[in-house]
Amino acid sequence: MADEQARLQTEYSDPAKRMRAYISKEELRSFQSRSSARLLFDGIAIWAVILGAIALWSSLEHWIVWVTAFLLIAARQHALNCMVHEASHLGLSQSQRLNDLLSDLFFAAPQGITTDGYRGKHMRHHTHLGHPSTDTERKYRYQISGRSFLKRTAKILCGSAAFEAAREYGTELEQRNPKRRARSIMMIMLIQAGLFFYCTWVEAPWAYFHLWILPLLTFFPYFAALSVIAEHQSEEYAASRVEDYEKSLEPGFTRSVHGNWIERFFLAPGNFCFHLEHHAFPSVRYDKLPSLNRLLTERGFFRDCPQTHGASFTSALSRLIFSQRASNEKQ
Repeated sequence: MADEQARLQTEYSDPAKRMRAYISKEELRSFQSRSSARLLFDGIAIWAVILGAIALWSSLEHWIVWVTAFLLIAARQHALNCMVHEASHLGLSQSQRLNDLLSDLFFAAPQGITTDGYRGKHMRHHTHLGHPSTDTERKYRYQISGRSFLKRTAKILCGSAAFEAAREYGTELEQRNPKRRARSIMMIMLIQAGLFFYCTWVEAPWAYFHLWILPLLTFFPYFAALSVIAEHQSEEYAASRVEDYEKSLEPGFTRSVHGNWIERFFLAPGNFCFHLEHHAFPSVRYDKLPSLNRLLTERGFFRDCPQTHGASFTSALSRLIFSQRASNEKQ
């Protein structure tokens, strides 16, 4: 009896486990098929924006064009990272070798990482969400309530999150056998050279540094951090105003945030906004997540677990930033 009560309490406090009661295994299978056409379209669209923005800056060289290109490229770098995330779940191909090769060539190597390295970190995040040492995702512990929001923004835009990620991936590369490490480094260098040559071809060689490397170190990590915070930080944690990396937050908290199309473009490409659905059912392909969300909404899951739903990223982040004030007003 005690074990059964403990199980029910865990399922109640862990919405991802509760969600599984709202859909049958047979229904779930219909959301697990891949769409090669959708993958191809999304991959081309991401790179069309990136390469087009660089070419547009090269032809006009106006500061408004530069700012627009910078933000668009940072957002599409975030989209590339979300495609690496999809590949970490074998979302590109059933063959892991082909899946990782495609992902490394078109999505991971442009960011200086590997799909296999991302997978190793990401799977520990799924398995140990909320654990202080084994959960590899730490950005949701960033404190953004009150003035901390401005401090954290300044730190990320100065490169702190990017250099932390570089250190983690560097450690991962060192742990590989020499042959695999050399192959990974060679691919990353070749892809980076290709990006530099493209910038040179459109007569803007310096754009490689200020329109590719600079957003990669600043606004892409910022968009990623805001996304993770909105999806994984609870209002209770935010209200504490303590940035605690030692405290267990298990079972980890996850929130799905609908967001408007602008928020999704910058903060949640690849339907990343349906994050609770992803944690509950990692095998569901990213293009099927909106349909799964609609089904779960119709069956009343988000009515039964309102804390797991955010109408927009603006509202979700605002609640976290002003969480202590809201808590004091309730009292």
